[in-house]
Amino acid sequence: MSSKAREFIDFWIENSVHAVEQYRNVGASQDVTELTGRLIEAAKGQGISEFDLEAKR
Repeated sequence: MSSKAREFIDFWIENSVHAVEQYRNVGASQDVTELTGRLIEAAKGQGISEFDLEAKR
């Protein structure tokens, strides 16, 4: 995994994964499959491939 991918993942998690609110907001799902899909789509927007996200060090 490149340092760019690792930095993006850390930033994305810090800003996108939150404890579920008592009164769940629409679009605030914390489902693992949904979060993973959103992470991959956001990474693509930054020029980071799914392969690079999954690559081992």
